[in-house]
Amino acid sequence: MVSIRRGPASQLGYAMTLLYMRWPWRVLGADETPPASVLSFVARQFDVSEAAWHDYGRREPTLRAHLADLARRMGYRAFGRADFQVLAAFDMLVAQTIIQPVQLAGIVIDEMRHRHLLLPPVTVIEAIVR
Repeated sequence: MVSIRRGPASQLGYAMTLLYMRWPWRVLGADETPPASVLSFVARQFDVSEAAWHDYGRREPTLRAHLADLARRMGYRAFGRADFQVLAAFDMLVAQTIIQPVQLAGIVIDEMRHRHLLLPPVTVIEAIVR
């Protein structure tokens, strides 16, 4: 999957997108750089320079194409407004038995994973739990 990508930046970017989709089930933010140790480890796996990361994503269509391809292959989908409403209703039922917000957030995140949803930003998860 990764090795068929053209160029070191595309290979590294695709691999990092795949990694983040697998764990922690989210998409890297637009200006987010993975931790240096993770980036270095993945770059070594494909024999590319870590510096290639800075060239990844210069073309927005490439980012979208990689995300769409990986989501399709892995059966994930993006978190949307309707998901917020469904999970807020789910959370209301669970909240009747759980009083710790951190535990409740963990249950909501597990439910998102069960539904094959890519995790939204932390602020959205906090809003659901609230």
